[in-house]
Amino acid sequence: MVLRLLHGNIHYGWFIFIAICCNQFACYQTAYNSLFVLPLAHALGISRSAVLLFMTFYAITYFIASPLWGSLLQNKNVSIRAVMTTGVSCVLIACILFATATTPWMLYAAGVFNALGMTGTKILATTTFSSNWFAANVRGKLMGIAVCFQGIAGIVMPIIIQLIINNFGYRAGYLFLFMMAAVFMLPWALFVYVRTPKEMGLRPLGLKTDNEALLVDADLDRGVSFKTARRSVPFFVIIIIVLLLSTGGGYESSFSGFADEFLAGTRWMADAAMIAAIMLSVDCVFDFLGNITIGVVIDRFGTKPALYIWLGLYSCFFITMLFFGGSPLGLYVAAAFYGFNGSIMRNAIPLLIRDIFGPKDHSKIYGAIQSVKGLTNGITTTMIAVFYDIGGSYYGTLVIGLGLLALCFVFVAIALRYLNRFHWRENASQQ
Repeated sequence: MVLRLLHGNIHYGWFIFIAICCNQFACYQTAYNSLFVLPLAHALGISRSAVLLFMTFYAITYFIASPLWGSLLQNKNVSIRAVMTTGVSCVLIACILFATATTPWMLYAAGVFNALGMTGTKILATTTFSSNWFAANVRGKLMGIAVCFQGIAGIVMPIIIQLIINNFGYRAGYLFLFMMAAVFMLPWALFVYVRTPKEMGLRPLGLKTDNEALLVDADLDRGVSFKTARRSVPFFVIIIIVLLLSTGGGYESSFSGFADEFLAGTRWMADAAMIAAIMLSVDCVFDFLGNITIGVVIDRFGTKPALYIWLGLYSCFFITMLFFGGSPLGLYVAAAFYGFNGSIMRNAIPLLIRDIFGPKDHSKIYGAIQSVKGLTNGITTTMIAVFYDIGGSYYGTLVIGLGLLALCFVFVAIALRYLNRFHWRENASQQ
């Protein structure tokens, strides 16, 4: 089969690129959790930890669903548009459940549907389509830019949502998120997605036909099988890295609590809710910048320096919170450093997995590894709230987080030793 570079006057990969950009923009519900925690707690008459228990249900569902979504995204016998439409429908159902919740169990059911939707349509889909549709010389940049649309949403949406909550109530805030998903995600799922460029007789977007290395990388049949990967040392090392990094999600969901505690007794105390919303926006500004720059660094210098630099930047979040968190400026600076966490998980880790194991079963391997992220993220969010309910302070959780991140550096160093250690062609022929 002769593969073409273009489909008509424009490469179809650009439509895939726009689609995943829209998904990133419209499907960032977990980042807005902190805006809804206190209104939900007051409306339902329950504690913060009881509200955030929905993140544990989210986590358990994420853990179960992630490998399943990975298989569905790669299974050529299942329509990719049906897969994506199912995921978007779950996101819409979650928004409705949150908006109409009258009991805690409705929140927990919403957490289940939210996990089902976000896992498939946003988290795994972005990596899968980027791996399949973009050539190696542009993959990091395009994937980074696509993920930046999550940052764009995060810059403007927290303030918009907070204003909606202040003026119309939290239920209106969730209905606004429903509208965003319906407008920006559903049409692409129904009419646009194609699993691989080969299905359209195309080569990956950005492929230079005179570059032998890029031609080899574009062969999606290269790499080790999922069966082989899951028995290897780097597979479990990367799982540990993801576990350690995933604890960060609990801190983002606690921004409102941080602002409430750290500004208590100061002249900024009355504005703590808006300061927390601005923290989310600052977080997303630097998430945006981090996603752009990490893609460039990976394409130019490789995954190794990108991982070490971004981990160092993320560690500054804990240091700044512990020593300078008593003022809005300190909280904003800490939120800026926190923003670099997301680009590690969304860009560096999936590309590290592809670099080690190859594209052959990338969706399955990434889905299995990624499953622990949601589990850890959700449990950590609940545990941080429980620690606060018991001890009345967040300081201890920040110290623990810094210690876990130091351990993460060690496991990253171990994982990087396995780059170029697998003989993909040999493995592919034997599996």
